[in-house]
Amino acid sequence: MSEGRSDSAPAVLDAAAPLGLDPPAGRLTWRRSGKRLFDILLSLALAPLALPLIAAACAAILLTMGRPLFFRQARVGLGGRRFMILKLRTMRPGPADSQVATAVGDQRVTPVGRWLRRFHIDELPQLWHVLVAEMSLIGPRPEQPDLAEAYSREAPDFAFRQLMRPGLTGWAQVRAGYAADLAETRVKLDHDLYYLRNCSFALDVEICVRTIGALLSGAGAR
Repeated sequence: MSEGRSDSAPAVLDAAAPLGLDPPAGRLTWRRSGKRLFDILLSLALAPLALPLIAAACAAILLTMGRPLFFRQARVGLGGRRFMILKLRTMRPGPADSQVATAVGDQRVTPVGRWLRRFHIDELPQLWHVLVAEMSLIGPRPEQPDLAEAYSREAPDFAFRQLMRPGLTGWAQVRAGYAADLAETRVKLDHDLYYLRNCSFALDVEICVRTIGALLSGAGAR
């Protein structure tokens, strides 16, 4: 598989309609145009709040963990295309090719990193990915390539998540929390497929409201 493309993407797209993942005209219009405008405007509105938080987090990381301040890792995006996701570093350095989901009480997470994760401050740099159209504010979370392939072998419908840009938050995140294994991933997949079928302005607003609640409470972090 070449960098930036997935050989399985066309088959996934062709099979979308029979599985009911092709939404009605109104929802399709929102997904193709309104959603992108929503992403740009809200990301720009969030920038004045996000930038000071990122700066403060970088200072905390530098003082307690040293460099690097950021963590970059390959993720699977729209149509199976890969991109390098950017996050604030919350873990001790490990093997560069390690692709393991974070478990409850994961010892790789530092004390400062745990606090950043609790309030999802480590995800704020991904607003850049939203602005350059690699991600959306709302959609299925982007998965690591090796994990995406493994999950797709066990649950073939997992590949249908590639029909939409991955999101900073999503219906699966606000309904099912974090997933670290196949069983938890199957539960979240059901919510992701529901979102693919029912994506709309009203649902996106509901997800935003639920996300704010989760951010304030620190719920669902690992």
